[in-house]
Amino acid sequence: MWAIFIKPFLAIVLSNGLKWIHFRWLSKLLDFHVSIKPCKDYSLEEQNDFECIIRRRHKHVIEGYIIKKFESYPYVMVITKRGKLLGLMFINYFEYNQENYVYVGPIFFLSKLALCLSGMYLVEVFSDKVRQLNFLGEIQNPEMIIHLHTVMPKSSTFPQIGTFYVSDKAREKLDCFIDNVKQIDEIDKIHFKSKSVYSLFREREDQKPLLTWLKNHGIDLMQGDSLVMLLIVDQQAIPSIRKRVWYCLFTYPAHRIYYIQHIKKFLESHKIIHSKGNGSAHS
Repeated sequence: MWAIFIKPFLAIVLSNGLKWIHFRWLSKLLDFHVSIKPCKDYSLEEQNDFECIIRRRHKHVIEGYIIKKFESYPYVMVITKRGKLLGLMFINYFEYNQENYVYVGPIFFLSKLALCLSGMYLVEVFSDKVRQLNFLGEIQNPEMIIHLHTVMPKSSTFPQIGTFYVSDKAREKLDCFIDNVKQIDEIDKIHFKSKSVYSLFREREDQKPLLTWLKNHGIDLMQGDSLVMLLIVDQQAIPSIRKRVWYCLFTYPAHRIYYIQHIKKFLESHKIIHSKGNGSAHS
């Protein structure tokens, strides 16, 4: 019984202490190797190997999908541990007005730790020597939505959880991404959503409140919609993000349970929760 109370307390203490440790240093300590290289630097044989490894875990990924992403994206982040692949993240980026803009495409990870480490690594690398960092992703995976809403401060994440609030500044950043990233096809700037020909979405029963919340804002993941998420990060926010990442790792999966409960309470308080059968998703 004591573990129920001591675990969150230890998580707070440890996450506060570790928030000053750079993830770039930690990745070396844990023997994680993270690299961001042009996609063209990887041979077709290497791309095939990556796809085979990813598809063993993520069986819903169709053959040739990952190889096509190597053709259409300029850069890829590859995460390995002792030569073993743990994740891929396709990206495009540019700099404008002393700010870095990073468009994050398809993401495939084989471990929670690798996802957290690579995400913070990305923040630290692209926030160096700029006053602000902006991320944009078209997200089909509810678990990724939960992860980002949890590890990022509310003031940095748009649309915000619950209210779906999007600031004018965030809308300006979205326009900048649309004007500069060719991987973006068409985005509904009012509802912050896009449509995908091939969706990576898969249903989980416990995600229904989140799916209902999205559907209430015109986003139906089961119909191939994606939530467009924008993250605005300044230098002052980075220690806070590190702290939140550590806390989530130490308390997993409690944070995602709390997130789902929070969404459900929001829906109930606004009397917009759907009747049983609505808001569900099917692959």
